Amino acid sequence: MTPKSIPGVSIPGVAPRRLRLIGTIAALAAIGLAVCGIADRAKSKQEVQIWTNEQAIPTVTLVQPQQGPSDGELVLPGNVSAFYSGSIYGRVSGYVKDWHDDIGAHVKKGQVPAVVDVPDLDQQLAQARADLVRAQADEQLAQVTYDRWKVLAKQNIVSQQAKDER
Repeated sequence: MTPKSIPGVSIPGVAPRRLRLIGTIAALAAIGLAVCGIADRAKSKQEVQIWTNEQAIPTVTLVQPQQGPSDGELVLPGNVSAFYSGSIYGRVSGYVKDWHDDIGAHVKKGQVPAVVDVPDLDQQLAQARADLVRAQADEQLAQVTYDRWKVLAKQNIVSQQAKDER
């Protein structure tokens, strides 16, 4: 056997039969690798399809209904407000002296829920009473003085104009 030379390629010391064998082995390895990749991809695709079909079917667990405990408390969210409401405003500011009813208790018309101690108002009331007593005393003094001037005017000791001024 004489080595054939490939035009433009010369490999010294390698026989063409050996090159063919190496080429065939490389081609078979490439074909085997491609077949393994395609088979693995087909297997993965089949596994994904099986898993998807299993997930598409709903899994239902059946239970036997039983009556629960009857002493449970039902708590629901909500707000409660009065149908009728009224505002209570103090006429004066002060301090609570007596408290008769709790907040939220029902009261009737005319019932006093609390007594308020108002020292400022008490002081104003005392001052007003003192002013009344003084005004009454001034009124009595004015009446006595008028009576005197009336007597003096009858006796012509003072003039009628002076009497009218008093």
